[in-house]
Amino acid sequence: MYHATALAAQGKYDAAVAELDKAIQLKPNTAEAHAWLADVRERQHRPADAIEQYRIAIAQQPDFRIARLELAKDLLYAGRSREAIPVLLPALQVEDQNTPVAMMFLVQAYVNTGDRATARKYLEQAHQYVLRNGPSNLLPQIESNLKSLGSG
Repeated sequence: MYHATALAAQGKYDAAVAELDKAIQLKPNTAEAHAWLADVRERQHRPADAIEQYRIAIAQQPDFRIARLELAKDLLYAGRSREAIPVLLPALQVEDQNTPVAMMFLVQAYVNTGDRATARKYLEQAHQYVLRNGPSNLLPQIESNLKSLGSG
């Protein structure tokens, strides 16, 4: 599998896919292999395939937060915000450097679905989280979004 990631880093996507397919055939329940395959599919501009692979990875390992965030990002880009929300909510059960990213994706999903009040709630939570824990470079975007969402 690591050879496949090196191939992908070199832009040899078809070769990477072949290596990852072999790895998945040998160990079909390896969430990491499915996530790497999803990553390569994203690089190949094949979002439907990436979404499918991220879903498999999460089904095999529900606490795979990075796969959740990447799946949510792909769903948001595909205009499938309603599907992104239940993917993201479990990602908030753990606080780490990815927490504000998950919150910002949730904000976008709720705005896209027309639920501005819930979007604002998560944006306020993201604001408080970033004030406490960083990264401070997110503050201007969060504060701008708070102004644009108004008071609810």
